[in-house]
Amino acid sequence: MATWTRTEASIAEMRKRIRTEPSMAHSVVTHLYMAQTPDERAAGETIYDNRIGFNQADAPILTPLARTLWLTGELDRFGTLSAQVHCEKYAEQYLAYLECGPTESWENDFRVF
Repeated sequence: MATWTRTEASIAEMRKRIRTEPSMAHSVVTHLYMAQTPDERAAGETIYDNRIGFNQADAPILTPLARTLWLTGELDRFGTLSAQVHCEKYAEQYLAYLECGPTESWENDFRVF
């Protein structure tokens, strides 16, 4: 995994990669889904205003994409485009994840669909 730090340039670069690289958008969707609380993942919506995971508007769109990625490992063209469009705004949050790495709770909690 590459080492990232959150600078304006790195955030801009990450936004570009999310827009242009399907695998990056897929990774962001997956990691943001994992950042949702277990009850948010189960409900498929954002319940808490904790600035972690999806926002309230994106949760109903991105949750099914994350579940599809988890179950099948891929998205169709429309799903990938949706991920790229909706995930660009989460570049800084994703960089924070890359800086810290996965936590045990993220890994253990990713079993609630």
